[in-house]
Amino acid sequence: FDSLSMTGHPVTQTPNIDQLATEGVFFSKAFITSPICVPSRANFFTGQWERKNRVGFSSVSGNFVSTALFDNSWLMQLKRAGYFSGYIGKRHTHVGEKKDRNRYMKQNLDFCYMKSGHLGFNLLTRKEFSNLKNGSQIEGLFEATEAFIGAGDDKDYFFANADASLRDFLNRRDPNKPFCLSINFNLPHAAITDQGYPRMEAVRGLEWKYIRYFSRVKDRKRYLPDESINGEQPIFEELFNLKADPREQFNLANQSEHKEILNRYRSRCQKLVHELAQ
Repeated sequence: FDSLSMTGHPVTQTPNIDQLATEGVFFSKAFITSPICVPSRANFFTGQWERKNRVGFSSVSGNFVSTALFDNSWLMQLKRAGYFSGYIGKRHTHVGEKKDRNRYMKQNLDFCYMKSGHLGFNLLTRKEFSNLKNGSQIEGLFEATEAFIGAGDDKDYFFANADASLRDFLNRRDPNKPFCLSINFNLPHAAITDQGYPRMEAVRGLEWKYIRYFSRVKDRKRYLPDESINGEQPIFEELFNLKADPREQFNLANQSEHKEILNRYRSRCQKLVHELAQ
């Protein structure tokens, strides 16, 4: 909530989200009861407490969002009100009994471009997203969003090359029709949730953002908050100039002219790691 510029964050700039809130509805007291992947998505679908929908981690609980609950979800309510309804990205909350899973949402939404389970960092490794030109999650799902909204003939390839498991569920939107869209990213996840992602440490200022990544070899089922304090070195680093490159597309960490800035942010990051461990 307090990570948006519209809610007063002193550094973060979120002009697009701010515009959505200004032109639409901003829920200042909305929250989810379980800040974890599957339970969070179930809350989002149903508008119910976890103790009411009983989903939790479905691999543990064995529960799912019933088709009746999904039919009453905000997506389906807006569809019945005349909106072109869509779902893009990760779907890690089962909807319907086993025989219905992976199909009920596809058959009932107007545009369903999704994968059940984790997306991974490179979408092009998943057959469901093989029609994309951009592999990273942000750029790839944005590309799919443009196709959903209806950007013109330049997106014909998206529909023509769609995987067979999704092709019949990707309808084109009438530009005169209002739409509702749920875009679902894989992140945030972290090593402490036993996911296959590298640990990260980062620091940012008004102009620069620094991120370092560590090997995940030792991370499965282990909590390793002090490893970098004890001398573990990152396997990859990123440095972005937020003023010149607000979309963070150009990693400057390996460019010699930015070595002084890189070292400064390395030191700042290490200092913060020590402070947070106290």
